[in-house]
Parts: sequence; C-alpha cells; structure tokens
Amino acid sequence: MKKFTAASAAAGVLIVSAALAGCTGGSTDNQSSATTSGTVTTQTASSGKTTASNPGKGIISSTTMSSCDKGPGKVNAVGEVTLPDGVDGQVIVSVSWVNPKTSKVVASGKQTLKDLEHGKKTGWKITADVGAKPGDISCVLGATVLP
Repeated sequence: MKKFTAASAAAGVLIVSAALAGCTGGSTDNQSSATTSGTVTTQTASSGKTTASNPGKGIISSTTMSSCDKGPGKVNAVGEVTLPDGVDGQVIVSVSWVNPKTSKVVASGKQTLKDLEHGKKTGWKITADVGAKPGDISCVLGATVLP
C-alpha cells in the first residue's frame, strides 16, 4: 500500500488549482465593480484606469442623479436625463436604495419618461419608502431605453 505524502498532496492541489483557473473565463488583469451611478466599470490592473464595461446606447451616461435621500421613511431621488441623438423610445429611470454591506435592496422605484426631445434635459423624481431603520444605504441609479 502506498503512503500519502505531502509532496503528492501539493501536486494534487496544483492540478486542481490549474483546472479551476481554466474555469474563470478570462484574464485576471481586469476587475469589474458596480458604482453608485449604475454603470459597471472595469479597472485594468496594469494602468489602474477605470472605464465603462458596457456603455450600452449611452443613456446611462446621459442620466444623472443630483440628490438621493437615505431615510428613514419616505425618500426621494432627483436627477436629469438627456435623450441622445439617434436614440428613440421611452426612458425608464430606476433607483435602488441598497445596503452596501449586505447588497440587500431596501427600496426601489422607477419613472417612465415618454416623448423626450433629443438633446434636451428632462427632470425625473423617484419616491420610495426605506422603512423605519434602513441602516447604511447607497443609492444606485439605472436607466434604459425601450422602443
């Protein structure tokens, strides 16, 4: 009967690690994270620069949140959106009030804006209720265009 040695254990760990590394689906040079603007960004390890991973049709870059209450109780988020040239449809702006430690969404709301003029800023306001004791809250902005 063969003995199990530390060397054979180390070899097994290396083999499993190499196999799992092939399952990650990509390079470790880039890291993605969500920001409070609702945009997913990628940070390149070599340069440290952060860029939008999926800028989409440009509507999130044309949407801003100027204020966001954090509770307790009734809260409001306010901002503006500008429909870019060449993009048509109704804009749905959403805000989620999120506990950043647990990723729990404690409240959310949305507003649909129709018949926007290209290049003209249009205000939006979303109201929600985060409850009596919401804890630590971050506001997360989202925007999409539907035909």
